[in-house]
Amino acid sequence: MNENSSGLSASKQWIDSSELERKHTEQVDWMVNGLIDYNRTFGLHTIGFTFGMEAQKKQFEETVAFRKEFISNSKPELNLGGEQGITNSGYSWKETRLNYFGRVGYNYMKRYLFEFVWRVDGSYRFPKNERYGFFPGVSVVWRAFEEKWWKEKITFIEYFKLRASVSQTGNDALLNDDDEYDRSIQYLNTYQFKDNGGTVFGGEEYKRLYPSRTPNPNITWEVGTTYNVGLDFKFLANRLSLEADAFYHKRTNMLIKRNASLPEITGITLPKENIGEMKNRGVEMLLSWNDRIGNVEYYASFNMTYARNKILYWDETQNIPSYQFSTGRSVGNELYYIADGIFHNQEEINSYPTWGGNHRMQTEILFWMKMEIK
Repeated sequence: MNENSSGLSASKQWIDSSELERKHTEQVDWMVNGLIDYNRTFGLHTIGFTFGMEAQKKQFEETVAFRKEFISNSKPELNLGGEQGITNSGYSWKETRLNYFGRVGYNYMKRYLFEFVWRVDGSYRFPKNERYGFFPGVSVVWRAFEEKWWKEKITFIEYFKLRASVSQTGNDALLNDDDEYDRSIQYLNTYQFKDNGGTVFGGEEYKRLYPSRTPNPNITWEVGTTYNVGLDFKFLANRLSLEADAFYHKRTNMLIKRNASLPEITGITLPKENIGEMKNRGVEMLLSWNDRIGNVEYYASFNMTYARNKILYWDETQNIPSYQFSTGRSVGNELYYIADGIFHNQEEINSYPTWGGNHRMQTEILFWMKMEIK
């Protein structure tokens, strides 16, 4: 509980007004985890199983009250303040999630490794029929340096491993129009109080409640699917090592609004919908050197990442030139005018096409009446 108050003695009342603000904040977070893990080796075979669950709940509540014009600061109680300038506010939120996850692993002679992982995630953000999402993943690894023929013929590479994986993840996080975390429930009817234009009864005006957003009863998880292939190897007595990966990531069911294609005259505020799509692909590399000079051990590394993304679908304003669309381009592209040159004299200014017959001033930059995305 946070409390802030400032006041004056009774002799200075009404000259300098004392004020009191009370703020009460309460937050409760709890999480419960359970895990069962089993691993066993049978000769050349090793198997492993994992099963777990996780339950989480968060809730927050805040209340703020303010008064001023206290007769004295000797007793800072809200009910002793004046009637003018009274303010109070408060809000609360609650989040709950329930997740199940597991793993099945197998390897043969520590050369060939296979693993299947999965998650079932449940979120309060979605309606009951869309609340849970299933997100699997599978990976395979070949540790080639464990092969007998490798040890006999390729002795200068002490470690070599190939790996590949496909996996899915889910996302339930939402952002509002200011890119801030949004805790609203999009599948429910949402209402707000109208600050003005309320209903008048008995000479007093009362706030009016109105629907502020159309609900989406079909909202569900965003899905990210990642394909990855990579290799690791070490040579020169394990001093030089390289890790390299190529990846392709595609996001589907992205939660975005459809407001761009909706005329403003409708007056409708739409909820988030699972309509966006985007892909990202690239490569990553880590090259490192680890050695020792006498009693001094040192390590140096170089890493590199190259990635490109592309919007596959985004809600767009209709009936605009194709070069103004975001779909088919990278995230964050912006529109710019392209300069066509500089006016050198008044004759060039007078001969250049204008709107309304108003000629530009000399030395103004001449632009193409075209916009492109950079």
